[in-house]
Amino acid sequence: MVTSFEERTPDKQEKCKYLQNKFKDVGFEQIIFTVHPYSLPNEIPGKCSNSNYGLRMVVSQMNVVDDDMKNILVTTCYADSKCPPDYIAALTWKYLQENQPVLTTTYQSPLFYNRKLDSLSFVTRVIGLLRSLLMLGAIIPFNINTMNIFSYSLSLAKKKVISKSCPKSS
Repeated sequence: MVTSFEERTPDKQEKCKYLQNKFKDVGFEQIIFTVHPYSLPNEIPGKCSNSNYGLRMVVSQMNVVDDDMKNILVTTCYADSKCPPDYIAALTWKYLQENQPVLTTTYQSPLFYNRKLDSLSFVTRVIGLLRSLLMLGAIIPFNINTMNIFSYSLSLAKKKVISKSCPKSS
């Protein structure tokens, strides 16, 4: 598991300790934390540059031959993202069913604004639901990447990370 922080993130050390303790017995081979330096040339501060920096650091440290990278899936998300309990199993099954589309496919779910929706105002609920439906209808035909949660092979991640670009959805 890799967690990438921005240099300006407050309380990074405490957050690292908390995550280390929370996930130490879950079964990850390693728990790695990276800190993306602020103001790197040609990088805009934000989630994409933080994720790419973390991935660049980890790929440079990993002892994985290029041929084995097709067997590793990378998932990027926000700290408050909630994935279903069987997300990784379903993702792996889909990837294997499609004969490991190593360099051609990014798996991405639509972004739904439904967390605590019942506690929000009527107008906010309607806007959230409409935006979710519009995005659901636009992701595929317009090749939109909402950059919420997406997964792709380490081979594709390495190819994209080396060029320092964010992956586009397929």
